[in-house]
Amino acid sequence: MGFWGTYIVARANQPLTELPALRPSAANASWYWRGPDRWHAVQLDRGPDGWDSPTLPHAWDGLLTGLMQQTGHPVLAAVIRHSEGAQLLGRSPVAGHWGGWLMADGITWRFLPADAPARSWDENGEQHAEDAAEYQRRRQAALDRLYTVAGPPGSAAAPSALAWATEAGLTPGPAAVTTALDAKGVFAEDVLFQLLAALGIPGFPIGDHS
Repeated sequence: MGFWGTYIVARANQPLTELPALRPSAANASWYWRGPDRWHAVQLDRGPDGWDSPTLPHAWDGLLTGLMQQTGHPVLAAVIRHSEGAQLLGRSPVAGHWGGWLMADGITWRFLPADAPARSWDENGEQHAEDAAEYQRRRQAALDRLYTVAGPPGSAAAPSALAWATEAGLTPGPAAVTTALDAKGVFAEDVLFQLLAALGIPGFPIGDHS
């Protein structure tokens, strides 16, 4: 069974789960990393509250802003569903908020109104399927709305990711960030850790996320 929940990464003077914004979720922490230069990362199983909301990032405006204010530094969260994909949500004092997706095809379908052509029955009990072209048009329109609100998929989010890392005092590798954002893998967690290393987080333990 894949992982369902969130990774949160930030620089802080104390464990992230001791901050007021994450204290209610401390019991959900199943993995914790403390690295050089006060960098922290935490894995929260099925948390924090609102992690599964279809209205992210809006549902977490208060949480992410609170974390940024309490740490005094940029914050990055990645919501993962069944290890099949990740939604990225970043906050920083200057650049503000940004979003993106890792392995988008494995996760964005969960946000769409339907994952197959609609079916209906007429007064004679005969079944009718939605035209395939109409379904694809409707599906693409829903994806476009999602990406407009929550950020673009893959390497289209690279400029925002690089700006976040630079504001966080890191030295990201532009080519490595682009590669990580477009990467595919068995587990979205592995791709996320590849991205975090590419963003320049010092000493990040690639492959050790459980």
